[in-house]
Amino acid sequence: MKIKTLFVAPYATMKNLIENSASEQDELDVHIEIGNLQEGVEIARKAEKQGYEVIISRGGTAKLIQDEVGIPVIDVHVSGYDMLRVLTLANDFNGKKAIVGFSNITLGARAITDVLDISIEVFTIETEKETIPLVQRLKREGYELIMGDVVTVDAAAHNGITGILIQSGKEAIMDAFGRAGTMHQVLQKKIQETELQRAILKLAAPDWMVLSKEGAILYENWDTFSARPLSDQLLESLQAPEYSPGKTYHHILQQKDERLHLAVHSISIGEEEFLLFLVKRTMSSSDQNQLEVQTVAHRPFLIHQSQAMMECVEQASSYTSSQPLLLLGERGTGKRLLAHYVHYLQFGSHGLFASISASDVLTLQELSFDQAIATVYIHSIHRLDEKQAEAFVQKVMEISKSGVLVIAPLTSNEERWSSLLYHDSLNRIRVPALRERREDIPELVSYFMARFHQRMGTTAIRIREDALSQLVQYDWPGNVSQLKALIKDAVVKEKGYSLEKKAVLELLKQNEASEEKDVSHLLQGTMNEIEEKIIHLVLKEEEYNQTRAAKRLGITRATLWRKLKK
Repeated sequence: MKIKTLFVAPYATMKNLIENSASEQDELDVHIEIGNLQEGVEIARKAEKQGYEVIISRGGTAKLIQDEVGIPVIDVHVSGYDMLRVLTLANDFNGKKAIVGFSNITLGARAITDVLDISIEVFTIETEKETIPLVQRLKREGYELIMGDVVTVDAAAHNGITGILIQSGKEAIMDAFGRAGTMHQVLQKKIQETELQRAILKLAAPDWMVLSKEGAILYENWDTFSARPLSDQLLESLQAPEYSPGKTYHHILQQKDERLHLAVHSISIGEEEFLLFLVKRTMSSSDQNQLEVQTVAHRPFLIHQSQAMMECVEQASSYTSSQPLLLLGERGTGKRLLAHYVHYLQFGSHGLFASISASDVLTLQELSFDQAIATVYIHSIHRLDEKQAEAFVQKVMEISKSGVLVIAPLTSNEERWSSLLYHDSLNRIRVPALRERREDIPELVSYFMARFHQRMGTTAIRIREDALSQLVQYDWPGNVSQLKALIKDAVVKEKGYSLEKKAVLELLKQNEASEEKDVSHLLQGTMNEIEEKIIHLVLKEEEYNQTRAAKRLGITRATLWRKLKK
């Protein structure tokens, strides 16, 4: 079936050429209307309502139509042949000459006049209203011949200047026909893909909605609900968290008499961001909680040249047990990355990796997870107090019995965690501190530099040996995370291709000064002021949980409350 096509010709003499060209192709059913600029726009609007699939025009008319209709608009390009024809006509004219038109004409004209070194000025207009004032100005400046589109030639004639119309030849029209067919095929394929995706989504998830970043509802489909099950107030609250693209977030919601399982996907398309909400009823009676779920699509890259890290990776690689796994190590050593590694080796990209805080685990009444979740990574264990520790261990065992692999990182060796550290049903892997694996630092530095160069376009691509030596000798209290942050600061500041020793030393000194300041500022002031600073620091670290803060400070909760009231 031929493509229903409208050709809006801006000048009448173009019609015969279009008809002759259309007879030599069989893909388009071409109808021709004469109309320039706004007249052509009105014709195009009516054509869209009449079911035309593609519109072809040229020059300023095509540019205006593109902004007014929702179907493809093909602009007839001014070809090199077209421009050479009009320049040949103007060649014997001795007066001052100019080309005036919209950008889709003047860009090609300027290229040809520059290449052929032709002394003709080129002027670009943005709107039809600019034409007459520009032509009048050119007349005052002594121009006697103006070449351009219909609007340009008409303006020249009204002001007593000779005008030559830049006409489109057959080759330009045939090219437009070809592009119209290709554009229609591409568009039809995209429409088909979109409809297929909508049909698949409807079958896979019968109840869903898509929101813009600003919260506007763009699409929604409710097959198992009589109406939208999410209130406007709830939708507003659910948009408050910062959702990361590529991850899935799960919520358990209580709506009237039923509980809902809501999966939120953040999707980025170009520069636009969208939220996809998938809703289903659930019989779970667990309290509202949030899981951060992601797919580990590739095996994580672990640098392990050092003996300590080699042993750690070897343990992780040979881990095939379904029992809970405890990762022991200081903060910043890369325990989450190692958890991804273990997960991928066991489940590949088929099982989901879910993260949840230890405090959220304690609030779960039923430990039932989505069947697609293969691993649960329980973080922030150090935030729990002594009374919560034993309950947490029991929860971990219950989750493990449900068939989910539990991985938990622990940075503390306090007595309260002895039941977890030495539990018979737990496996343990110790993740070494960076100072214990100094042989890995050169490769870590190279990896981070390459990563920042690729993601941020930084200039530095290598590090001097004396600068690297300083990094290898440093003790890194913040471990790999601190090294990564320092390399990022260094490559952002460095404008050359190499990181120099001086720049590295400056950043290391800033780190040390910052660490000293973190402690020394607490010791400034009176005894009461020092005590107040320490109390507020502990409160902040314990997320303002007064019970845990009082426990760490070695005082009762009532005493802590009195001190805060002073």
